[in-house]
Amino acid sequence: IRHRIVPPEQARIPTATLTRAEAQELKADAAKGEVSLHLDLRSRRITTKGYNLIADTSTGDEANTVVVGSHLDSVDTTPGMNDNAAAAAMQLEIARQLARHTGKIKNRVRFAWWDAEEKGLVGSQYHVDQLSRRERDGTSLYLNLEMIGSPNFARQVYNGLTPGGPAPAGSRQITKTIDDYFARQNFPTVGLELDDRSDHSPFIKAGIPAGGVNAGAETLKPAEWVPLFGGKAGEMLDHCYHQSCDT
Repeated sequence: IRHRIVPPEQARIPTATLTRAEAQELKADAAKGEVSLHLDLRSRRITTKGYNLIADTSTGDEANTVVVGSHLDSVDTTPGMNDNAAAAAMQLEIARQLARHTGKIKNRVRFAWWDAEEKGLVGSQYHVDQLSRRERDGTSLYLNLEMIGSPNFARQVYNGLTPGGPAPAGSRQITKTIDDYFARQNFPTVGLELDDRSDHSPFIKAGIPAGGVNAGAETLKPAEWVPLFGGKAGEMLDHCYHQSCDT
């Protein structure tokens, strides 16, 4: 069972999941008539630790901090090369290149490699929760890097919209800046909603504008995307998403 990490005060009713094969077996039994199911559900609470890695530029205005983040963990069933080692490595290269311009940095840049994203955005949520009011107000924006090496990729840019409506003011400007950059390189892009599946979510809920890039997970590639990015229509953008073949 894939578990999620929550603080003790947020402990929930114990739950369990079935495999597809087990569900199909139950479905077949139900088709024959009434079925009785007896479930012995046992849970165990454990205490564990995680670690975020945070690095700030030595110069730049702290009152206008730009946070760049990616998660370092993966699900238990996969090595996590695309989800999310590729983005974590790209972030390290961004930091390495930016270090060459240390004295010219106008606004402070915070590089954050999050832990426990796959367990419920735990690392990034903890970071946001620990920010003082002054630090939160001084965070100008958050850029999220997620799954940038998907083999059947789409160049997706977070579009400044959440499932409930517009993201915090400034998010659409982030989208435009990234889109304009790719357009200058003649690289087409498509939009991606800022849902609750990655580390931008805690920042958005805290009222901090967010954006970033994502090459795709289990979404099936539409035929109209093939002329833009190549690849195969009707197949997952990353067929190894959360699988052991993500190597």
